Amino acid sequence: MIENGERDYPVRTVGEIVNYIAKWFNDRPWFNPIGVRGEVSEVKVSRDGALRFDLKENRAIISCVAWSSVRLKLPDIKNGDSVIVVGKLGIYRDRGAFSLDVESIELTGLGELFLRYERLKKKFIDEGLFEDERKRAIALPIRRVALVTAKDGKGAQDFLKTLREEVPAVRVVLVETRVQGEGAEIDIADALDRAGSYDIDAIVLARGGGTYADLFPFNLEPVVRAILRARVPVITAIGHEPDRHLADEVADRVFGTPSKAAAFIAHAWLLAQDTLTRRIQNLESALREIVARHFQWIETRSFQGERAVLRIIESKRASFSEMDARLERLSPRQVLVDNSARTFRLSARLDSAIRGQLSASVRRLADSESALNRAGDRRSNAAAMRLQNAFAALAVCDPLAPLTRGYAIVSAGGRAVRDASSLRPGDAIVARLERGTLAARVEAVNDDG
Repeated sequence: MIENGERDYPVRTVGEIVNYIAKWFNDRPWFNPIGVRGEVSEVKVSRDGALRFDLKENRAIISCVAWSSVRLKLPDIKNGDSVIVVGKLGIYRDRGAFSLDVESIELTGLGELFLRYERLKKKFIDEGLFEDERKRAIALPIRRVALVTAKDGKGAQDFLKTLREEVPAVRVVLVETRVQGEGAEIDIADALDRAGSYDIDAIVLARGGGTYADLFPFNLEPVVRAILRARVPVITAIGHEPDRHLADEVADRVFGTPSKAAAFIAHAWLLAQDTLTRRIQNLESALREIVARHFQWIETRSFQGERAVLRIIESKRASFSEMDARLERLSPRQVLVDNSARTFRLSARLDSAIRGQLSASVRRLADSESALNRAGDRRSNAAAMRLQNAFAALAVCDPLAPLTRGYAIVSAGGRAVRDASSLRPGDAIVARLERGTLAARVEAVNDDG
């Protein structure tokens, strides 16, 4: 005891209080041993081999531990079992909480919650509500999603944090609801109905874990029916992976935690971006191949035209040589003179014909080359236009594009500011521009829109 003349009450250490309460329990036979009736929940085996579980009745809970030497002698128990646990009630000194040191366990039947769960499960199975054929496909990537959860719960925080870090462009509509307690199933069902009235692609029903009793509203009929009548696919992320709830059984997609559901949405966006990048690369490669093929075709036709002209010239030269040889064989002088004049005329006509045919061939070659160039230009322009459209479509998906038009993203405390009323004069804010950021403080708040 610490003496102080200014205090009119005793001051004890933590150890003194814990020891006093422990001795108080030990000195009272009413507690040692004692049988406690209740429903089992939160069953787990720790690293030291001890069996730990909660024994509950409504909202009253007692922590129980069966050490490894005792655990092997106990019957198997699971969440929802109704039992009588015999043991010694005392203080767990490391935490200052009282617990029941288990000596034996008597099974007395299934707990009320578990029986209710089994009855509802059988009813829904008989109706065919768990069949995979009934479930809806989720169109990816998801652009708008409604998050049905407690506003300040850990599930909402985990989901929003993961999504903002990976794909901040996804729009999230938060539909707040109570997720535990008496009548929570009605509130959850109403929130699911409200979520379905928004312009969204999917609904995420989330919660950040809890005890078996806390999560039981997700097993009840109002929630199951609300998921079934939802206008868009429903994803559950209730956050207690060892258990599977009836809401999970009818949902279109199930994830163990809200952050995993957010990661699924983000991953679909990353895949879409990769696909778009590959398509742009394929388009560029196809465009280069088209241009290369057209140039090769033009070069081939040009070479073929040159060879055709040369063949015509060689043919005419051969004909001229043959004619000249025939003239040489005519020996009389007069015939030679007459034929010489005729040969001169024929030579002139031949040269004129050769030049005419050559000019015509050159013109046809030039026309072909011009037509080829125009065809190549048209295909190149069309391919370039498709490439430009693809780049424009990609730019629309860029969440930072508005910054290039003079807009800014204002954030406070690491979160984007969407409502001026969430700030107060003097609050520190950061404005992200197209190039760089600005740090500032709020001078005044005008939340009239």
